[in-house]
Amino acid sequence: MGDGLSGSLTLRPATEDDARFFFELRNEVGVREASFSSEPFSWEHHLDWFERRLASGDPIFVAQSGGENVGYVRLDSLGDDEYEVSVAVIPEVRGHGIGTSLIKQASEAAEAEGAIRLIARIRPGNDASMKAFEAAGYSGGLHHNGEEMFLARSAVK
Repeated sequence: MGDGLSGSLTLRPATEDDARFFFELRNEVGVREASFSSEPFSWEHHLDWFERRLASGDPIFVAQSGGENVGYVRLDSLGDDEYEVSVAVIPEVRGHGIGTSLIKQASEAAEAEGAIRLIARIRPGNDASMKAFEAAGYSGGLHHNGEEMFLARSAVK
């Protein structure tokens, strides 16, 4: 694979065919270190989660650049038009603004569909995610028990 930056970033809805891509990225060392659940997933566990996730109807997207998968973003419903946003990008494109672009596009799409509040839950020390979400219009920084930080973006209605 090239640098993953050879084309504009596009989002497309995830499908069953993306199960392997999500599995590999969810289990990538950097993603595991940034996640609240740091243990790797088994294929069986992941496939069960992925199938349920697709069936839930909550938005889940694959990010592509130059025709290649470079990341994903998912929005998990918290009820009342509120979603938690989770994002991951492949190691080869980290530090190039892909995460910020991915967060912005997914957030704008969610707001266009009626989302009122978007939440990012970030582990303390995950400066890259903090910067990406802030650059995408999220703010806040509420610390909770020293184990997580929250940033939020509210749609202007």
